[in-house]
Amino acid sequence: MDQATKIEVAQVDLDWQRLKLLLEVTGIMPGTREECLIALKNGHLVSISPGGVREALFSDESYQLMWGNRKGFAQVALDAKVFIAGLKLLLEVTGIMPGTREECLIALKNGHLVSISPGGVREALFSDESYQLMWGNRKGFAQVALDAKVPIIPMYTQNVREGYRMLKERNCAFQTSAYFGFSNTLAVEFFRQLYESTRLPFTPPYGGLPVKFRTYIGEPIPYDPNITTEELVEKTRTAVEALISKHQTIPGSIWKALLERFDKRRKSD
Repeated sequence: MDQATKIEVAQVDLDWQRLKLLLEVTGIMPGTREECLIALKNGHLVSISPGGVREALFSDESYQLMWGNRKGFAQVALDAKVFIAGLKLLLEVTGIMPGTREECLIALKNGHLVSISPGGVREALFSDESYQLMWGNRKGFAQVALDAKVPIIPMYTQNVREGYRMLKERNCAFQTSAYFGFSNTLAVEFFRQLYESTRLPFTPPYGGLPVKFRTYIGEPIPYDPNITTEELVEKTRTAVEALISKHQTIPGSIWKALLERFDKRRKSD
């Protein structure tokens, strides 16, 4: 190896050492699942771009996510939950369980009440003060009730959307459109795609307002061996919508919900 080649090799090695030091100082790491999990376990925040270099190079002004089938980051986030101090104990004390069909069936057969929200996280994130149910094609809860041969008890909490709100897609879209020239549709699609791709609740809630909450319990829908799962889903949906229609002002109003706390005429409700 001649002298010039040695100098070039030495320079490359020096540049690599500098780059390595820069990555360490800025907290950038290779990003394997194991390393991310260790970082989260040690209390660090981990920033991940699921689209990676592909999205950086080939995404455009349409702001379409290009995550493909990447879901390792979501699995890491789920695995990291076990390291949140006291979470497991809190879930056990409050009776919260993963909620698979098998576990719900066992709980019901053992005589426990099982509370299920068919709309799940999607309804929590994207429903609003119009109180529209967002159950999609979900019917597992009805099948579990039929398998366990138990009734379904519809219930609904008045003003729940006024006590806690999510950052509005349309508000964010309006601001984005006003200041940056993006369309409202793009902003709505961004939030929705983010959830549909990861199944993680990235949209933060706000509120905790002292509105008046009242939980209404409807008439039980008795077990019927001759009813289909689809028919039971529709019966349950109709019962919940009837409770909402009877007891909820639509669209919901935060101010009205706050004033209801001081409404003496309804104290006996």
